[in-house]
Formats: sequence, structure tokens, C-alpha cells
Amino acid sequence: MVPRTSRHSVVATSSGRLAFSVSVRDHVVSTDQPSRVGGDDSAPTPLELLSASLASCIALYVHKFCETNSFVTTGFAVEVKPLWKEEPGRIARFDVILHVPDTIPPMHYMAIEEVARTCPVHNTLTHMPDIAVQLQALVSAGTPG
Repeated sequence: MVPRTSRHSVVATSSGRLAFSVSVRDHVVSTDQPSRVGGDDSAPTPLELLSASLASCIALYVHKFCETNSFVTTGFAVEVKPLWKEEPGRIARFDVILHVPDTIPPMHYMAIEEVARTCPVHNTLTHMPDIAVQLQALVSAGTPG
């Protein structure tokens, strides 16, 4: 039996070929691989979601800062450009571009950049968390417990 998510856990289960359904609290996020590597390209890849996590986290923190300072955020966007590196295959750098409306005075740009660096996803990526991997055997549904 596949575990259910707890308050802070995320559970990925196969949903066909190279696609996965990921349970996050009461939500489901899908991932897949591009067709050129055998997937159906039905959803973003896990690494694309990593970039999306960074972009949306920075967007939230900057948006809150702008709202607090009564800055108009119409047109505001965060663009993340991941730069790939081989051996081992990974994202070596994220270039983050904050597209700010011209209604925000340039004298506040440095503060906005500082706010962008305070989001938890940015902090997680820049402080390299430990990752502990463990295996747990599943009991088959037809096997006596």
C-alpha cells in the first residue's frame, strides 16, 4: 500500500509510462518527461517544477513587498532560466529575472532584489539541504500481514 501524504510529505506515484502524480496536501501535481526521452510530455518535468517553485516563491515574496509599499504590480513577472550542467546531470545555476513595472521607482530595486533572496525556496537551494534516502518494502495487497 502506497503511503498517504502527511502535513509535510509529498508522495509521487506512477500514472503511466514516465508520468507521475504527486500528492501535496489536498492537491495533485503531475510530472512527465518530453516525448524525445520516452514520455508523453503531458506535464512539466520535475526539474521544470523546481524552476517553477523558485519563480512562484520569489513572485509571492516580491508581490507581498510591493503590496505593503503600495506599488502597482500589474505586469510583474518572475522569469527563471535554469542552466544545465552534465556529470552529474543537474541544474548548475538559476538566472532569475524580475520583470517589474515601470511604476516602481528604481530606488526600490535593491530592496526588491533582497526580498527575492529571502523566499524559502531560494534559501533551500542556496543552503544545500541534506537528502536522506531510505527504502521501505511494501506489503502486497494479497499477502497475509
